[in-house]
Amino acid sequence: MPLTIDELAPCPSTALKSLNPRRIQGPGPLALLGLISASLLVLFANQVHANHLTVLFKLQPSSSLGLLTGLLHPLIDPDHLLFLLALSLVGLRQPLPWLVALLAVATAGSMVGLCLQDSPDWLATISFTLVIEALVLLKWLPRAFLLPAFALNGCLLSSSVVGWSNVSISAFIIGLMLSQAGMLFISLTLLSRLSANLAEWVKQLLAIGLLACGLVWTYASLVT
Repeated sequence: MPLTIDELAPCPSTALKSLNPRRIQGPGPLALLGLISASLLVLFANQVHANHLTVLFKLQPSSSLGLLTGLLHPLIDPDHLLFLLALSLVGLRQPLPWLVALLAVATAGSMVGLCLQDSPDWLATISFTLVIEALVLLKWLPRAFLLPAFALNGCLLSSSVVGWSNVSISAFIIGLMLSQAGMLFISLTLLSRLSANLAEWVKQLLAIGLLACGLVWTYASLVT
């Protein structure tokens, strides 16, 4: 007996009923927040690069100021802050060893930065580390590239205190380590649990936004 058209193709209403609305999910609050933040940072790329507290408020370096600056500097530097937050999207297993390794290379980079003179090229270099991180998120580069990228971040952060007294620099390094350790713990543990629930296409979209930020900031640093 020949098959009818209805038997060959299911009724549209039946196909619609078979769809599970729970499977159709848009970007969550974390993804939307990341996209909005990335968009704002790109728009204000030329204005948001953080200055040192001594430059902003014309303060004289001291041990207390060095400690406070070290604690706050990673948080007011948009490049470094975005780098830290985006680590939660990489999905690093065994977060404690990664935290220790990243903190170690950042401290080593900070020590190198103290031995070098500040240069306009450093700003472009720190922005380019976001490009490296985005390529890791897109799985175009291995995760090991995060270590030298984070070392470059530490190198730039410490180069701004070249010329300070040894006591002020020591307090700055201590504050910097504490601040970065806290941010790494939050990113690699708490935020990683939230990002684990994101769809893969959302993570790729956020990685593309991070790549755009890195490229725009790198270009802006080179032309200014």
